[in-house]
Amino acid sequence: MTPNIYENTAEYYDFGNPRPNVAVDVKFYKELITEHANVLEIGCGTGRVSIELAKCGRSVLGVDISLPMLRVLKSKCESSGVTLEVEQCDMREFDLGRTFDWIIFPFRVFQALTTDEDRRRCLNAMMRHMNRESRAVLCLFNPHPAVLSGWGKEGLIDFDVEMDDGLSLRRISNQLDHNTEKQTIAVEYVIEKYQGETVVERYTDLIELGYLYPDQMRELLREEGLEIFHEYAGYEKQSFEPDVYREQIYIVGKHY
Repeated sequence: MTPNIYENTAEYYDFGNPRPNVAVDVKFYKELITEHANVLEIGCGTGRVSIELAKCGRSVLGVDISLPMLRVLKSKCESSGVTLEVEQCDMREFDLGRTFDWIIFPFRVFQALTTDEDRRRCLNAMMRHMNRESRAVLCLFNPHPAVLSGWGKEGLIDFDVEMDDGLSLRRISNQLDHNTEKQTIAVEYVIEKYQGETVVERYTDLIELGYLYPDQMRELLREEGLEIFHEYAGYEKQSFEPDVYREQIYIVGKHY
């Protein structure tokens, strides 16, 4: 099973979007990116962020490697009348032939890259699409030692909601491998459609993420010729504090 493609669960992905820890970033991007700016979203998925930006007057191109996710996005655009460009590509080697005002990697997208080689390829591809005024936003979680040391839990319920057809839907996370040397974690997502105590449909997908600590991320960005203009520990623009683990949010531009 290829990780991070959502081959089997893409059509159910949006049921988890209302969760506060997921939905919190949309307001951040709306305030950050001025109206009429052109935006490239890397790893746009089903359009959780892209659609909201397009509704507010931004010109958006969303790219993703997952065809199942992009099919959901295209269907949503058609049904809602939202206009945005969509293209399948690998974020390690894309070339769209133009630059953008903003390039964004919402939520955990950049962490789908699990080696420094792939991260550097991605950043170099990103920089080919930036001019002097362009800015990019990269978001990662700040690794929490307690979470990582206790990795291996199963049966964690991410969300559990009622569907329009009278069935209920839940997503369960099973924490799989944690490689401390490579700094990677793997999770099995299990989607269950059920009625009462009876599961009527069940689908699984594999997710693999790499993690970096703030000092590692800062070093990587600077080594690749990127200047950090702002860094935040959360979408309320909090500052980093010792032993406080929120998010890592970096706003960067090409160093000239």
